[in-house]
Amino acid sequence: MWDELDCALDNKGVFTGPCFTLYHSAEPQWEVDVYWALMGKVQPSGLIKLYELPGVETMASVVHIGPFIAIGEAYKAIIQWIEERLPDCWTMP
Repeated sequence: MWDELDCALDNKGVFTGPCFTLYHSAEPQWEVDVYWALMGKVQPSGLIKLYELPGVETMASVVHIGPFIAIGEAYKAIIQWIEERLPDCWTMP
């Protein structure tokens, strides 16, 4: 997904911030969206669709800096943070 998004946006001068991933479900059948904050017009095509995400009052996020192989540690940290502060907010499958 990232390759297609990168190709669709390459050299368009629309990037405005970091990319992020939104997981709607987990294994065994992943449902995932990848996002990039944009400024400017982009033509949707193929899997590339444009969304304006609604504002939310509270959100948890994590920034991973390091090799992709270590990204699991970032996920563990944010899951622990959510479970400690918002125990009724969600359940993992």
